[in-house]
Amino acid sequence: MDKQESSEIISTESDEESRALRAIFDVIGDYLGDIPAVIKKNIGKTFGQLLKIPGAWIDGTAAEIKANSEARVALTKATAKSIAKKIDVDISIAVIAADTHASKILRQTVNTAKVLQHAAEDLKQVPPSPDQETADITEDWLNAFEQEAVNMSSEHMQRLFGKILAGEIRRPTTYSIRTVKIMAQLDNRAAELFRNLCSVALTLQIDPHIRDSRVVAFADTAASNGLQKYGLSFTDLNILFEYGLIISDYNSSMPYQPAIVEGNRVRASFRYLNNNFALKPVKEMTQEQRKSFKLHGVALSRAGMELIGIVDLEENSNYTAALKEYLAAQGFEIVRVTV
Repeated sequence: MDKQESSEIISTESDEESRALRAIFDVIGDYLGDIPAVIKKNIGKTFGQLLKIPGAWIDGTAAEIKANSEARVALTKATAKSIAKKIDVDISIAVIAADTHASKILRQTVNTAKVLQHAAEDLKQVPPSPDQETADITEDWLNAFEQEAVNMSSEHMQRLFGKILAGEIRRPTTYSIRTVKIMAQLDNRAAELFRNLCSVALTLQIDPHIRDSRVVAFADTAASNGLQKYGLSFTDLNILFEYGLIISDYNSSMPYQPAIVEGNRVRASFRYLNNNFALKPVKEMTQEQRKSFKLHGVALSRAGMELIGIVDLEENSNYTAALKEYLAAQGFEIVRVTV
């Protein structure tokens, strides 16, 4: 190998990619300054593992970024030379191998950086309470998340993974490893069906845990295509079940007594389209009637309930009208609740 061949081995990081990566670093750095102190530990642990950011940068020092970039160029050159020497291949093949590997690493780094950017933005918009006690994110969870996040190349998936990471930073164990893997496997159709499902779901939550989330079926059961007119046919539900987002019984039931107003108070409101509601009886109810009141329909699985909070909802006006009519027939008025 002569000097001319050696000089042709250059960094695979284009000027445009380099600028994009630096811009991402800058944006994330801006948000870190607004994160409450109670979250700093998880921020440092998460950013350090997922993007291999040195601790000095997290504290506001950017000098090491340039040093790391220069080291990467030198490493790419050295790697190609080493490959060619050790396995006795033509230098051009070694260059292709090193270039391909470096390009993959760069692409994955950019993907991860963008996920972290969205996580930082989400943490700024909805910061945790300063006095909130927060446990450590586990190494197992971070490893599983990293394996999936590096391959998220679309803006939509990067944003959703950013929301998952932000939620886990705020409250570790919010998302299971299985849920992270399910999210990574969703194709476009399944993702759209899940959005349709979540957009018509009622979610009963007694903080901090979701007790139930379901799409109420009316006259006909969901298994009999009772929800087809709302974009959730029996075939669609089967797809969601195969991905583990709903349970197998499409006509399960759940008591909704906590959401019934009593004495102008309610134990737990339910969420619908990101608003909180309660069920106000049109006439006086006995305690037995309250206890026996249930809602039937398609229940979300644990993974589905964990993910419903990150989905962009879009109202299905036909379903909303049918839901109000159905609950009115059960003797309830839907009223807004201030939490």
